[in-house]
Amino acid sequence: MNKKRIWEILTLGVVFILVISVSPEVRLLGMFIEVIGLDMFVLLFEVQILAILLASYHRLLRPIIMRVNALLERLDPFYFISSSATLRACPAMIMHSVPFLVSFYLIVFLGISAYS
Repeated sequence: MNKKRIWEILTLGVVFILVISVSPEVRLLGMFIEVIGLDMFVLLFEVQILAILLASYHRLLRPIIMRVNALLERLDPFYFISSSATLRACPAMIMHSVPFLVSFYLIVFLGISAYS
């Protein structure tokens, strides 16, 4: 079975279940899904979920991430986040984006060279 046929069968199944329901609002939803198609209806849900997640990220997570980034920049002198142009020119700069990694390597290599 091809994809279009599967979506048609799924649409008919969902619409049938919604049409036999008791509530008139749900019956109208079934007719709406029949008109636009189940794949478009699912796409509308996905867009709404992405919009909610993006708004939540900007409102809740981004301020926390920015504070943690500022704290790490104060604690680790070698920590910074490179731009994409810099990373294309020198991919090894990605090591500076991992907190305390460069400092750890310096301590380890200086310790090894001091004792060897």
